[in-house]
Amino acid sequence: MNKEELIKLKEKIASLTEEEKKKRNLYLRNLSLGKIQGPLTGYASIDKPWLGEYNESAILEEPDKKSIYRFMFDNNKSNMNDIAIEYLSIEISYFDLRKIVDRISEILYINYQIREGDVVTLLMANIPQNTMLIYALNRIGAIANLVYLETKEDILINEINHVNSKMVFCTDLFLENIMAVRDKLVTKNIIVTSPSEYMPNFIKSLYFLKQNKIKPSSDYTLWNDFINQNYSIENELKESASEENCACILHTSGTTGDSKGVMISNSAFNNMVYEYANSGIDFKRKERFFNQVPPFLAYNIIMATHLPLTLGLRVVMYPNYEPENFAKNIAKYKINHAIAGPADWTNFLEIRNLKINKYKQLKTLASGSDKLSEENKEKIYKILGKNVIEGYGCTEGGSAVITNLPNVVKKNSVGVPLPLNNVGIFLEENGEIHELEYGEVGEICFTGPTIMLKYFDNEIETEKVMKKHTDGNTWIHTGDVGYINADGFLYFLGRMKRLIIRYDGQKVSPMNIENVVNKIDGIDNCCVVAGNDFLHGTGSVPIVYVSLKDGANNNDIEKAVLEKCKEKLTLKEQPYEVITIKEIPLTLVGKVDYRLLEKKYNEGIDVKIKKRVNKE
Repeated sequence: MNKEELIKLKEKIASLTEEEKKKRNLYLRNLSLGKIQGPLTGYASIDKPWLGEYNESAILEEPDKKSIYRFMFDNNKSNMNDIAIEYLSIEISYFDLRKIVDRISEILYINYQIREGDVVTLLMANIPQNTMLIYALNRIGAIANLVYLETKEDILINEINHVNSKMVFCTDLFLENIMAVRDKLVTKNIIVTSPSEYMPNFIKSLYFLKQNKIKPSSDYTLWNDFINQNYSIENELKESASEENCACILHTSGTTGDSKGVMISNSAFNNMVYEYANSGIDFKRKERFFNQVPPFLAYNIIMATHLPLTLGLRVVMYPNYEPENFAKNIAKYKINHAIAGPADWTNFLEIRNLKINKYKQLKTLASGSDKLSEENKEKIYKILGKNVIEGYGCTEGGSAVITNLPNVVKKNSVGVPLPLNNVGIFLEENGEIHELEYGEVGEICFTGPTIMLKYFDNEIETEKVMKKHTDGNTWIHTGDVGYINADGFLYFLGRMKRLIIRYDGQKVSPMNIENVVNKIDGIDNCCVVAGNDFLHGTGSVPIVYVSLKDGANNNDIEKAVLEKCKEKLTLKEQPYEVITIKEIPLTLVGKVDYRLLEKKYNEGIDVKIKKRVNKE
C-alpha cells in the first residue's frame, strides 16, 4: 500500500459513523482470531491486531456519560455499606464517604463560593481527605489542581497562581512551603489538614511525637474547623459536572523543564475504569486494592483510587510511599490487587525466608512507571507463581494506555493497547506524519478516550504533543521510541525525552536543577544527567556535572551545589553526586552533549560495581 492509498483509507475510516466504527472493530477482532479471512494493511493503527485479545462487549459497550462523582457513587448505590477506604485500620464505608463528600461540597459551594470551572489546589499526602476533596469538587463541577506536596518557591507560586486557584488545601507536613509564599498567592484561603485526622488514636499519638501539632492561626484554617462549619441550605447545590468537563489538573515537566498542567476530563477517568474492567483482570467487589503512591500522580488518582472505588473494591490507603516495605504491607493488609513500580516488586527479592502462604490472596501484580527487568520478572514468578503485568502510559494519556494482560504476557513487551485505544508507530518529516509498518522503529503515538483535554493555558506545548492525523483523530505524540509487531504488542525501546525517571517512577527535570546550579558563584556551566540507581537496582538519579570559573575551589563548589539544591529544590530533585570536570562537552552543533556525560558516568558505575562484586 503506497502513501496515497494509505491516506485515502484513513480518510475513509474517519468518515465512518460511531456505529460503523464499532462494526469495523468487530470485523478486525474476528480477523485477528482467524474466524474470517481478509487482507491486512501492515499498519497497526488500521489492522488493530490486539482486538482479538478482548471480548465483544469490551469493543461494543462504553461507560455512562457522567461526572466521576456520579459515576462512582451510582455504581455503588446497591452496596453503600461496603468499605470504600481502609486507612491504617480505620474503615470508611461508601455511605459515610458520600456523606462526608457531600458535606464538603456544600461547605465549598455555600461558604467559599466555589463554582463550576473554579480551580482548587490540593497539596496533599496520600490520605482520605485528598480523595474526599476530589469528589466533593467534582460534584460542584470544580477542578482539583493536584500539586507535588514538596514543591517550593517560584514553581509552587506558578502552579497555584497560573490556574487562578480559589483555595489551597495543604498537608501539615509541608505547611512551611505554603507559608513561605503565601503573600504572593492569588488566594489567602488555605486549609491545613493532617495525615493524623483519620488515624486510630494510638497511631495518632505516635504521629505527634514525631510531628508537632499545627496550632490555630489567622493565616489558615484547620481541617476540623473547616469540616465542622455551619452553612445555610438556602443556596442549594446543583451538580454541574459533565463527562467532558475537566476533573483535575496534573503537573508534568517536559525537556524544557517548564511545568505543564495536564487537564484530564471526567470521561477519561471513567473510560479508564471501563477499559480495565473489560481487560480480563478479575476484579470482584470487596477485594482489596493497595494505594500507596503520592496522589498528585495520574497513576494514583485514576488507577489506584477512582478505578477500584468505582468497581466496589476496598481501597487500602497507605500514607507513605515505602518500596522497602511493599512486600510486608501486601501481606499485612491482605492485598488482592496492586499496581506498583519496579522498586516495589523487587522488594520481594530482598526478603529472606519469604512466607509464600501470606501472598495466596494476591491476584493482580501490575508494574508501571519504568521498566522491570525480565530477569526480575522471572524471579518474582518463581517466588509467587504469578506474572507481573507490565504496561505503558503517561499523564497525557490518563495514566495507562497499553498493558500486558493476565493470560497474555510477552517477554520484553509492555503489552497491547487497552480495548478503546489505538496505537501506532509514526515518523514526522518535513511537517508530514507517516505511519510505519510492523517492526519498524519510530515514535510511539496513541489516541483514545482517556487522552488529556489539553495543557492548561499552553497552546504552544499542546500543539507539540496533540496532533490531528488523517484518520480524523487527535493523537498524543509521546517522544518515546518503539515498535509494534504483527500481533499488536508494543516494544518500548527508550525515551526521546531527557527526563530522569527515579526508582519510584517520579520524573525529574534536569533543567530545574541546572537552573539552580548555574546561578551559583564560581560555576561556569553545568549539565545534569541520569545516572543508574544501583542502590535500588532500577531507575535513575540526578548526577550534576559542573565546570568551574578560574579560581573556584572544587570542594567549596560541591558543597555549595548540595546546599543550594537542598534550599531550592524538592527531595526528589536532590543530586546524588556532584562531579567537577574541566569543561562541559558540546556536540558538533554547539549543544551540551549530555548523552556523552551520561554514558561516561554509567560505564564508570558499572566498572565500580563489577570490581566490588569481584572483591566480595
